[in-house]
Amino acid sequence: MREYVRTNNLREGDELSENLYDEKMRVLLRTGNKLTGRAIDMIRKLGYKGIYIENHDEIRREAIPLAEPLLDNERMLRIAAQIREMLTRVSVDGSQISGFIRVMEDHVEHIVALMKERANRKDMLYEMYDMRMSSNWLYYHLIATSILSAGIAIVLGFTDEKVRSIALGGMLHDIGKVFPGHDLYQKSNITENERRKLREHPEQMFRLLQRVTTLPVDTTYAVWQHHEKCDGSGYPNGIRKEKIYMSAQIVALASAFDNMTNKTPYNDPMTGAETYEYLAGCGLYSVECVQALRAFASIYNVGVKVRLSDGRAAVVIKNMPGIPERPYLLCDGKILYMAQDQELRSLVIQEEIV
Repeated sequence: MREYVRTNNLREGDELSENLYDEKMRVLLRTGNKLTGRAIDMIRKLGYKGIYIENHDEIRREAIPLAEPLLDNERMLRIAAQIREMLTRVSVDGSQISGFIRVMEDHVEHIVALMKERANRKDMLYEMYDMRMSSNWLYYHLIATSILSAGIAIVLGFTDEKVRSIALGGMLHDIGKVFPGHDLYQKSNITENERRKLREHPEQMFRLLQRVTTLPVDTTYAVWQHHEKCDGSGYPNGIRKEKIYMSAQIVALASAFDNMTNKTPYNDPMTGAETYEYLAGCGLYSVECVQALRAFASIYNVGVKVRLSDGRAAVVIKNMPGIPERPYLLCDGKILYMAQDQELRSLVIQEEIV
């Protein structure tokens, strides 16, 4: 049977059921190849969280199955590779941004179609799995922000056209960081002068998009205002919520959620629960958008261990759209249906544990 298996659970001799690629979309291993120890090490170093294998055993390898990602490994790698390649050209010649945007529009259309399909099935769920590494974190951040922005916009009930415009804003929001002098995004420690320079990226990118494209306002203002905060403490203009475009409020939240739950040069990841608690209480982001995010983005990764309010330890085995704080759990050999079992209504998850 074909099974999606965590890289930590791969074994020498496992047979691939899909091609594997490197960051530049070169084929590393083809379907049917059997894994060696060296190949498994390489797969892990590339950032794969899971891959598809042909499991010839009678039982599944994964006792707790991973949720299949919204975008398969090949498409995720392809988008990231195209972002890397095309932004290298754009950073030298800004007029080439139009070609880059056309390619990203196609990817965004595919992402939105997938999200809409899942929303119609009432199964739109964002699980925090991807393939980022320190060398490519920005590219995967753009992809994740686009996905999250699309989900928020769908939950808020926007038209398909508006959802695509907002998701494209998510895909483009941080690309100004790659321009000459803005490679500071890879540095973990920057001076105050470098920080001021890095903060120029929303304004610079907005002006370029206005000059060479005819993108919707929802897209360009998402790029321009995604660092503005509802309390007026953001930049570049320090405006408050009532003057921030809704598309920018959505992209700002999506970007913050992804950055906070993943390792970047600026921070170590927080848990989903810690992130939601901060986003809901800090006053920097739209409460309406935070509520929409909670409707589809998981708090706990499948497989994570948690401590319950009665002191017991459990493992998350499945997340539920709309109620991220009450997933299905495996505890003491039994499945706890936290979202359905009335006897468990007073039971809550207190924390993630190692």
